[in-house]
Amino acid sequence: MITIQKFFTYRCNPCRDLRQVLDKVCSDLNIELISFDCGANPPEVDYESYGITKVPTVIIYVDNVEKHRFTGFKNERDILDIIHNL
Repeated sequence: MITIQKFFTYRCNPCRDLRQVLDKVCSDLNIELISFDCGANPPEVDYESYGITKVPTVIIYVDNVEKHRFTGFKNERDILDIIHNL
């Protein structure tokens, strides 16, 4: 089972753009998407414990094991390529 965690802030333009792409990919492939707002006060999660230093950051898990991580915007094709090459 694939799960994607997205770390973002609402004020981040690349985060907003990535949200639309991830929503579509996860919906099309029936992948669970979990989003954490790093700008919330207090933060929704201790993002530093995940090693998050920049947003947007995406972590992709397969069977609860981290398999891939990226920071910044990626288009739909790039994300699909990552998922299909896990």
